[in-house]
Amino acid sequence: MNPFHMEKMTQLVTKMQTVCTCKICKQRYPKAWCPADEALCFFCTRFNPMKHTRHHILQESKWYVIQSGEDPATYLREYVHHLHLWCNRYSIPYTKADADVEDELLTG
Repeated sequence: MNPFHMEKMTQLVTKMQTVCTCKICKQRYPKAWCPADEALCFFCTRFNPMKHTRHHILQESKWYVIQSGEDPATYLREYVHHLHLWCNRYSIPYTKADADVEDELLTG
């Protein structure tokens, strides 16, 4: 097969992907949270699991909501869901303070 055709096919498949796997944490995310062309998820590009706590990452969510331009309630639900996947992957503890911040964010 012509290498040009394989490259074209790879580009088309990448564009059609709706779920991508992060190269670092190996978690699967929707394309909006892990662009196929970067293959790094939102959380791996912004946070260090050895340094950041859930509490810190939850507090940062307000800034990312503003930057996203999306519906805040929808964005926060997705943010929290994907945050739990990422934190669980790295065994980042979930505390009562984290639950309180999360509840405040989601019930606004």
